[in-house]
Amino acid sequence: TYLEAIEQVPHLVSSETDHLQFLRVCDGDIWAAAQRLCQYWKERKVHFKDRAFLPLTLTGRGALTKEDILCLQSGVDAVLPPSPTGQLFLFSDRSKLTPLNTFEQRIRVDFYLVKVLAQHERAQTEGVTNFIMLVTPRIARAN
Repeated sequence: TYLEAIEQVPHLVSSETDHLQFLRVCDGDIWAAAQRLCQYWKERKVHFKDRAFLPLTLTGRGALTKEDILCLQSGVDAVLPPSPTGQLFLFSDRSKLTPLNTFEQRIRVDFYLVKVLAQHERAQTEGVTNFIMLVTPRIARAN
């Protein structure tokens, strides 16, 4: 899928998947970084389907649909401000799930949020802390 992306949208590949980010995550291991980069595009194609090669933006005309953006705005998942030491956080609050938040939308929203966090060099080298608020959801069955 990476080769497909390079052929169809080379500008998007270069702007949204900085090779140095993947190298940092893989501690300079070129082969591991290459595998991770290819896996990124494979997963992007699986979850975004025919919109995979559109920019990951919040316009509703990119890879995220307007419904995905509404799911993001529901606040189930949110990026918190960094700690005083610079640690990055992702907060997940299951109590904010609604019947409108499908499992597929949540996957795409999480993909977007992780991409946003991954742009920080600290996230590439030290990771991100994910806080999950485990409470009974408002709906009977949450995917």
